Amino acid sequence: MFGEKGVYTDHMDINEATAMALSAERSAAHMTIKRLAEESGIPERTLIRILKGERDINVIQIARACAVLGLYPHELIEEAEKYMERSGREERAAWIAAHPELVTKAAKKGDTEVEQEAYEEQP
Repeated sequence: MFGEKGVYTDHMDINEATAMALSAERSAAHMTIKRLAEESGIPERTLIRILKGERDINVIQIARACAVLGLYPHELIEEAEKYMERSGREERAAWIAAHPELVTKAAKKGDTEVEQEAYEEQP
């Protein structure tokens, strides 16, 4: 998200993104939370909290869940990174939409000397 001064400050965190990726993979495998919990050895309540983003997921839990889903852990993390990247783009787009005056001002600034002079002469 962008702060008041237009500086990008933060976006979806890795735990939230990993939970989203894990949830999507579980769903694609047509697997219930209960079954994933049983087969991975992750307590069902813990898995539910992870998927809701209420609890951090650790490397061992990622490895166990991935083994059940037929994935390598790095594949799940790569999917999580894609969620984070998309989230960042969406947040930047929302900030730009909320601050059109800054975007317009930047767009008016010219790259060449003639454009720059024309820009500076504008009201």
